[in-house]
Amino acid sequence: MQEILLTDDAARRSFLAQYNCTPTEKPPTQSEIILPETSGSRIYETYCTLQDAQRLPLSEYAGQSAVKWTYYLSASSVCRAELICTSGGVLLGAIHYDCTRFDRMYPLIT
Repeated sequence: MQEILLTDDAARRSFLAQYNCTPTEKPPTQSEIILPETSGSRIYETYCTLQDAQRLPLSEYAGQSAVKWTYYLSASSVCRAELICTSGGVLLGAIHYDCTRFDRMYPLIT
């Protein structure tokens, strides 16, 4: 897959809408994170498998810093979409999920 560049909020919102995840007007939360080098968690392993299936380069950035953007979705008050990007905006990971069931994650790119 070609590199996906999401450098601002408008680009991230457009990307989400392209995959039928319409964000609410509420601003997203932004978190600076360090991507784990190894996983001791079944949930994180599932997350990584989803990114590989979407052909996103999350595993190539293990141990590096990234930015996690969490958007509220208009479909339901418990639906969220999460995008993980480099500080330059390269998309590394993308999921949507029900925030009451973190073990149920779904790919955005299908």
